[in-house]
Amino acid sequence: MSSFKFLRSTFALQLCSRGFSTEAATATFQPTKVAVRTSQSDPTNHTQDDVGKLYTMPKGVKDKLFPKYVLPLYFERLCDTFHETNILVRQPAIELIDYLKRADYNRPIIRYVIYGKYGCGKTLTLIHAMNYAYNNNFIIVYVPSVWRWFHWSREVVTAERDPAIIDLPLDASTWLKQFDLTNAELISKLDLRLSKTQEWSPREKTVEGSSLNELVLFGMNRVKYACQVIDVLLNELKNYARQNSCKVFAAIDGFNGFFQTTSRLKTPERVRLVPSNVSLTHSFRSFIKNDWNNGAAVLVADDHATVKGHYKSHLPFHLLQKTGVESIDPFIPINVPVYSPLEFQNYLDYLEEKRWLQKPEGRDEIDFITQRNPRLVNTYCANR
Repeated sequence: MSSFKFLRSTFALQLCSRGFSTEAATATFQPTKVAVRTSQSDPTNHTQDDVGKLYTMPKGVKDKLFPKYVLPLYFERLCDTFHETNILVRQPAIELIDYLKRADYNRPIIRYVIYGKYGCGKTLTLIHAMNYAYNNNFIIVYVPSVWRWFHWSREVVTAERDPAIIDLPLDASTWLKQFDLTNAELISKLDLRLSKTQEWSPREKTVEGSSLNELVLFGMNRVKYACQVIDVLLNELKNYARQNSCKVFAAIDGFNGFFQTTSRLKTPERVRLVPSNVSLTHSFRSFIKNDWNNGAAVLVADDHATVKGHYKSHLPFHLLQKTGVESIDPFIPINVPVYSPLEFQNYLDYLEEKRWLQKPEGRDEIDFITQRNPRLVNTYCANR
């Protein structure tokens, strides 16, 4: 026992001789920084004073607007890790929400095009605007990724009603499930009903006066007719918006994917699929025409929604091409740049607060390597 005490005292002396004082130990454990948050969780109340601050999207809103596998994968994982959905309030989102507030909804819809370099936060700007629309009782028509339809579609079939048209029934049914989750409650509250009977087959029809929720449910259960149901649903929403019975918010991520001349899919005849021949393309391109009022269309032009290597510019005129630009002209462009120094530092404070950033002294290094690109900041910090 005496030998153990001797060894312990000897080890303590060695620590002291190497400079392990209480002051040094205290200096090692510095308090972590705390990110600046806005007290306003409703985007309706966000102003210029909130730019650079974080706001938390309520879990109930997030689950209704963005079910699993809808958000970008890296952001979904971050939300799961931190058990909260925090979004940085940025200037492009404030600008877009201000436009939406000041718009005259008695006039034809205004089309807004969000653009920017890859990873700068175009989708999160759209998400911020969708939260505003949801809180202000808009019916949300949201396409999370046009690119997925023409690259990862699970079923490609020739439409029986027209051999020149291609249907993506499984993707259409999945979209209807997402639409139902987001809007079923509001549609019931507004009591929106089918204006005329729709016959799907000699034995199946949805009668006039049925709730639009019943129409959506039919498309979810009868996958074969899901694409036709979407077309009818979008036309009904436009008609109700014209009658001032509801407000509609169209949000399409990767909108320029509708105007590509090729895709990675093949038709049942083993011919490369052209997006313009797909029924969903016709439905959504027709939907965002400005021939109705009481709504808005926010579109994202994304260089990753194109066939790889076809376009090297992130500008909307390059991505949408002549046909795409003419289909939505006039529109309001909204550029999403990289983080400002204020946004960058506050976001790193947030990562440090969550213990995601383990080496806070390397901020200049992160700034230099990522050039404050939001996607690269997240990727780099996750690997440090």
